[in-house]
Amino acid sequence: AIVGIVASKGDKEDAKSPIKLISIASVILICIGITLFIISMTLGNEITVTGIEKKLVVNPVLYIFSLILGIGLGSVCISAKKLSIKVQYAILGAVAGIAFNLVGEFLFGIITLLFAGSGFTAALLSSAVSLPATLINGSFSIFVAVVLYIPLSKSVKN
Repeated sequence: AIVGIVASKGDKEDAKSPIKLISIASVILICIGITLFIISMTLGNEITVTGIEKKLVVNPVLYIFSLILGIGLGSVCISAKKLSIKVQYAILGAVAGIAFNLVGEFLFGIITLLFAGSGFTAALLSSAVSLPATLINGSFSIFVAVVLYIPLSKSVKN
């Protein structure tokens, strides 16, 4: 739903390029990737928190994937003149969908664990453990949606 709402903004006649928002997302993802890489190199991949059985794992896939996604969005910014406004909004919609998926999954995990009787810190960290899988699954799903959107929107138009 979020992807469709954002992507539909590109259908308007007076739609302006959302390249600034895409570049902000690119910078954020690159910063997340670099930060997670630094944490992983200094503290190791498993971070132990006292009082919690689960260890917070900084999976290398997460920071590599964040860097690749950020660099990919950066390349979209560089080649934005070659892309239509509609495609740029579809890409922005994909980014918004990933962000919504991550935040929603994280908050839902915290609330579910709090209702189950966990402490707030335990719920927070346990919910954070599932974020790498959510990021990867959401990103691939939405990437495929954008890749399919471009040719399908052209064929529906004709």
